[in-house]
Amino acid sequence: TPPDSDPEDPRACASPSSRLRPPGSPVHPRGAGVHRVLGVSHAGERKELVDALLHRVNLWENRKKDLTGFSGGMKQRAVIAAALALNPSLLIADEPTGSLDRANGQRVLELLAELNRTRNLTIIMATHAPEAAAYASRRLEMCDGRFQS
Repeated sequence: TPPDSDPEDPRACASPSSRLRPPGSPVHPRGAGVHRVLGVSHAGERKELVDALLHRVNLWENRKKDLTGFSGGMKQRAVIAAALALNPSLLIADEPTGSLDRANGQRVLELLAELNRTRNLTIIMATHAPEAAAYASRRLEMCDGRFQS
């Protein structure tokens, strides 16, 4: 079975609706809030990091709400926060602002740019949005399946 089809496999792709959790954490039950899904206890450094990320992606006030009731944009921001909570050195983002309104899209892009500068986070981002591409320090354009020079 490929890892992306097995919800118990920690290598499975993150899906906003079904697999929003750090690797190795239990599958979240319906009705779980963002903290519970991210495997956060009531204290500790990880909770502080997650809380800071939830503030930055504008989900703090919704942290205890049922994820199944989140809009597409809220789920997208929750997935971004979940990925960043794992403190990666590389983030691959396919249209990270695609489901977001302008204000939340800008918040996410500013957060990613800040983490690129301060934590040396490498970001590979695919986007059709010129305003998102403008945040990149290096851009490659693709046309008809080929990179343009």
